[in-house]
Amino acid sequence: MKGIVSASMVLVSVLLSGCVGGTPDCGDGKTMDLIHDVIVKAVEKRVTWYENSAEAKKYMDMFNVEAFRKIPDNYEVSKIRVLSYDKDTDVYECEASITYDYQPGRERNFRYRVETDQGDSQTLLSYEKSMLGPIF
Repeated sequence: MKGIVSASMVLVSVLLSGCVGGTPDCGDGKTMDLIHDVIVKAVEKRVTWYENSAEAKKYMDMFNVEAFRKIPDNYEVSKIRVLSYDKDTDVYECEASITYDYQPGRERNFRYRVETDQGDSQTLLSYEKSMLGPIF
């Protein structure tokens, strides 16, 4: 699955203290926390742009900033699947669906990869930007 490591991917890493037992799997709580962190950062970035961009201010009457800020509290990741697991490298290739209440009916499938940095034991999450598509 070389396509998952493409230009359309973003890499997020978070230090997980006491990470004993290897890489968390596709649906593990630690993995879901990383996905949540990505969504929070994307929403914060977009809200900042809307609030500070002269171009965006033209459209503020059509955009509910407060509803948009609630996106991290109102989404669901479902249909989590392990596409592959490489036990030699302890890497999971995953696929899931995400639905945001902000735009009902806009479910997106996306792929992601979960691995552990062997040097500092950080859990690394690579994901397709399409996961964030309904936000933008």
